[in-house]
Order: sequence, then structure tokens, then C-alpha cells
Amino acid sequence: MGADCESHRRHGELTRHMSLHTTLDILSRLVAFDTTSAKSNLPLMTWIGDYLQGLGFRIEQVANDDGTKANLIASIGPEGPPGYILSGHTDTVPVDDQSWSSDPFRLRREDGRLYGRGTTDMKGFLAVCLSRAQVMSAIRLSRPLHLAFSYDEEVGCVGVRHLLARLTASERRFAGCFVGEPTGMDVVIGHKGKSNTRVTVTGLGGHSSLAPCSVNAVEYAAAFAGAVQALGRRLKASGRRDELFDIPYSTAHVGVLRGGTALNVVPAVAELLFELRTVPGDDAAGLLTELRAFAQAELEPAMQATHA
Repeated sequence: MGADCESHRRHGELTRHMSLHTTLDILSRLVAFDTTSAKSNLPLMTWIGDYLQGLGFRIEQVANDDGTKANLIASIGPEGPPGYILSGHTDTVPVDDQSWSSDPFRLRREDGRLYGRGTTDMKGFLAVCLSRAQVMSAIRLSRPLHLAFSYDEEVGCVGVRHLLARLTASERRFAGCFVGEPTGMDVVIGHKGKSNTRVTVTGLGGHSSLAPCSVNAVEYAAAFAGAVQALGRRLKASGRRDELFDIPYSTAHVGVLRGGTALNVVPAVAELLFELRTVPGDDAAGLLTELRAFAQAELEPAMQATHA
């Protein structure tokens, strides 16, 4: 009995050692693919698909409209019962105008740390999943396991929308999903909702000496920004609260306000970008409707009083 336990322990240590080596090897390969969001991820997806297919996984790619990028769904185990999904994205943020001391697309190990674009966010998690794929394929599973890898997460979670649509339309059912975003090893059970809105204000340009005869697009964009700010203050003071979040209430934030060409020219066009981050239960669509109603009731009549 003791000898059997010792043998099992040594086998476990060997397996862990092999897994670590495999994980680092796979991570090195993943980092070498330049999958910044502006570029295609197809070479990376082809490599992952070939690797998993060789282990017996069922592979499906879900491409974008022009076929330059793709999501990947890989499944192993019985097809009937609901299984768990391990999910992550393949794209990374850019390296342009950043002061890298080494090649960002070549994995470097130094002082117990790994350096390279995407090592944390989030090719590290993909490498861990892929390094365990051989184990997944070798054991008898009572329910399936799915790997779901997406594109363009960094520019607005674009790819996963097509992936979710495909999964929803299929007959497969799922028990849950683990997303490997870096969280400092804390378990994160939810996110706030996020809504991004672009507002374009069209005014009437003119020379600043005749400003009252014009419609200043920047000023009305600023007025709209003030309404967004007022909404944010109201949500903080009396909105729904969820104390599990770092900021326990919904927020409204103006990130960009631009317009105008010169001090002595009344700007004809301005643009404003704002976001809402809502706690569960708050209705982002309703808040947007409220802001739209403010623009239609307060801003547009004042603008059109000067020029239709």
C-alpha cells in the first residue's frame, strides 16, 4: 500500500513537471504569433486547431464577416450532457510606441517572471488550457469539456458575440463557463454591464464675431456632457447598490469630447463619447433613453431656434 502511494506520488510529480514544461513551450509559441487586435488571428487559430484536432477534439471555427479573424470552439467528451467551458481571447493590445527592452513576441524568462506581449492577458491562460488538453483527451469524461477562444476582446468584445450566437443557436447546453482573465488569482463572479455611446452634435459654423447667429456644436456637446455627469451623480447618491463591486453603484463617464478648429471659428460639429457601467438590475437602455429625451427636449429646440 505504501509503495503504491509512493509510486502514485512520484507519477503526480512527474506529470506536474511535464505539464509545466509543456505550458511554457505552448506559451512561447502563442506569444510568437502577433495577434494584436489590428491583425488577423488566423495563423494562431490554425495552429491551435491542428494541435487540438490531433488530440481528438472536435473543432469548429466561427469567422468574422470578411474571414480575416475567427473564434474557435473545441470539444472533447460525450456530446449529450451539459459541460463546462474554458474561455479566453486570442488578441492582445498593441506594442506601438512602447519601450520594450526585448522582443515582445519572443517569450523571455527572467528572475522567475515571463515577459512577452499577452503572457498575462491572456495567452497564459490559453497555454494552461492547451497544456492540459492531452489529459482531457486521455481520461473518460462523464460530460464534455469545451475550449472557446475568441478574437477582438480588447476592442470591445467583438468576436465573442459571434461565438455566443453560434453556441446559442446550437443544441448544446452548458453547465458553466470559466474565463481566464487575469484577476490576481481572485475569483471574480460578475462584471458590471457596459454600454458605449457616440454622440455627434451638428451645429452651424460661422465667424466668432457673429457667434449669436451660429449654433456652437461644442457648447451643446458640453451641455450633453453635463447631463451625463448629472446622471452619474444621481446614480451615486440614490441608485441601486451592489456592495460586492469596488464601486457599488452604476456610473456614467464622459471619456472624449472634441470639436472645433480655431478660436475665432464657431464649431459646426462636435463629438462626444460616453459610457455607462451598470450594476445588475439597472437598465442601461432606460438610462440612455433618459439622456436621449434630454437632448430632444432641451438641446435640439434651443439649437433649432437659431437654425432649423
